[in-house]
Amino acid sequence: MIPRRISIAMVAVVVLLLAGAERVAAGVTEPSAGGVPLPVIPKGQGEACVSDTAFMRRNHMTMLRHQRDETMRQGIRGN
Repeated sequence: MIPRRISIAMVAVVVLLLAGAERVAAGVTEPSAGGVPLPVIPKGQGEACVSDTAFMRRNHMTMLRHQRDETMRQGIRGN
């Protein structure tokens, strides 16, 4: 059987996690509510993606890997 202290600690952790999830779902972002403010991410300004959606879903990670290799191994930085 689980000792009483451990079970109380587990209940406390679950309650805290649920309280945090409620705050995020409610959109609480201001620090005055007692938490850390959530980042505000502006919507992208571009008109269209580099390629169509199906292509990007299949090849996005490959494209990122290629860009990473150029940047890290060849020192190419830029657009």
